[in-house]
Amino acid sequence: MAKRSVLILVASTLTAAMLGGCVVLAPHSASPPDAPIGQVTGLVGDAMDLRAEGAACSRGHTLEWQWDFGAGSCSDWLAGSVVAHAWDVPGTYQVRVRVRCQESHAVISPWSESVTVFVLSYPSPSSQAR
Repeated sequence: MAKRSVLILVASTLTAAMLGGCVVLAPHSASPPDAPIGQVTGLVGDAMDLRAEGAACSRGHTLEWQWDFGAGSCSDWLAGSVVAHAWDVPGTYQVRVRVRCQESHAVISPWSESVTVFVLSYPSPSSQAR
């Protein structure tokens, strides 16, 4: 009696391909975006535009984007790679971004390299009067 091989994929995070009669499994992955680019200096309360590029899903699926604004919180997963964010406190922030596959939320890239954002306070009215 001939032996039969059975391949069962549970989490659907692998891609199967035939290579020389053998099944080769390739992981489903998302490559990290490049460091964010855009406005890196602004005033407290003013939205600054940032965008990210360079990420991809190994299966060509649409990506969702999550931003870490360096202030202890992250954005929700967003449909696009462009974001506007305003900081409430002056300071220097390290901003980074990552992606996940829209079809398989378990497939998440590593974080991008960060970009430094400088948030300045408004000049006080008394210093402008001088």
